[in-house]
Parts: sequence; structure tokens; C-alpha cells
Amino acid sequence: MTRRPTLALPLSALLLASFGLTGCALKLTRIQTADDKPANVAVYFKVETTQGDPVGGMTAEQFEIYEDDQRVSALESQQTILNPEVAASHYTLLLIDMSGSVVDSEDADKVTEAALLFTSEVEANNKVAIYAFDGEEEIHKIIDFTGSAGGAEARAQSLQSFAPKDKSTNLNGAVVQGLEVLDEGLEKAENPLKIGTMVVFTDGTDRAARVTEDDMLGAVRDTPYDVFAIGLGAELSEADLQKIGKDGTALAKDRDRKSVV
Repeated sequence: MTRRPTLALPLSALLLASFGLTGCALKLTRIQTADDKPANVAVYFKVETTQGDPVGGMTAEQFEIYEDDQRVSALESQQTILNPEVAASHYTLLLIDMSGSVVDSEDADKVTEAALLFTSEVEANNKVAIYAFDGEEEIHKIIDFTGSAGGAEARAQSLQSFAPKDKSTNLNGAVVQGLEVLDEGLEKAENPLKIGTMVVFTDGTDRAARVTEDDMLGAVRDTPYDVFAIGLGAELSEADLQKIGKDGTALAKDRDRKSVV
């Protein structure tokens, strides 16, 4: 995951209109903002070149801040760049398909391996939770959000012994519930900026019909969090996968050939 700096300012978030960068042609994208009365604002952002390459090592003095189209003096704004771990809470939820088509197939070990690999990659900078779903109405907690090194990765091993009670696939309902769990977790986060990501591992389409596709797609569309989808096997088409993974997808068509889309 790309590390993004956080700019903290004693200005009203509602009055913060735009940013400028002096002396260079760079693109600044605002990811999220948070404010704390009376007048403290934190802005989570990324800086890229015009070719899309990330830019690091910048100082607060290299940024211009505008309020109502008027530049604010650096002395008045007192801006400073903070370590993102100080001002932002990063929560990632892994939602793993453990329906009958997964646990009864030769791809079962691949699902666990993928979950372990992904968890080990993000756990250093994220609180990670892992939930499994089958055909039942409720998703199953494997581990709640934890920031302890290796904690989520160790518990992910328990996926190997997961036995679904309903071998159907409640994919739509799981996506909706997963976003709710992510939202509840971030509500408890202490830092002002709350960055959420949900990654869905699945090998098929919804078979349980507990939640409509329209409701699921509405939840994905309306969430402020990033949603990625990893497809396993040949049953799930790229088009179906992209409906869920609004921020990115990967598709493994079979055991020997993988393609990232």
C-alpha cells in the first residue's frame, strides 16, 4: 500500500478550498479530511508526478493553502506534515468465501494461502480483521481487528478447518455485512482520519438469494471505503467481479494461469 502523508492545519475544514504546489508540476489528490474544533484540520493526501509516480520527502513549506480562493500565510496556517500512523487509522477487512464450492474443491488451500499472504503484507500498517462467509445469513468472525504483529496471520490458519453449515454462497449479504463491520470498527478508531479497505475473496456468484444484487451494489457504491475483489476459479466472470471490486480486481482463471485486471 502506498504511504500517504497527512497535513495538519488549524483551519476550518469547510473553508479549506484548494491546495497548490510551488515551483513544480505535480498532482495532489485529497483522500480524506477530518476536523476537530475549534479549528484543527487533518488532510490525508497523495502527491504524484504528471506520469502518476508517487512523490515523497516533501516538506510543509512546499505547500500553499487557500481559503476562499485567497492564499493563507504559512505562519498563520501553521501547517505541518505528520507521520500517517499518527493521524490516520487504517483498517482492513478480509472477507473470505468458504462456501461448499471452495472448501470441497482443490482450491481450498489456495484461499487460505492467499489470505495469509495478503495479511502478512498489510498487517504491519493496518488493523486487520478476517471474516468468512458461506450460505448462512450471518458472516463468521475468524478474528476481529487487531494490530498485533502476526496476530491476524496466525488466526488465518484456522480457515483450513472451517466447515460451512450452509454450502450455498451468500455473497451479496456478506459484502453488505462486511462493510457494516468495517464501519463499526472504524467508529472506535482513535485517530481523526479513518481509512478503511475491504478485500473480498470469492469463487462464485450469489446462490443464497438472501440479499439482492441491487442492495449489494448500492452498499458498495455508497461506502467511503475502498473495496477490492479477488476471484478464484472459473465460475465468477470478470464483469461480476468488477461490480464488487470498485477499486480493483484480480482474477485467477485456473490453478496455473492468473490474470490481474
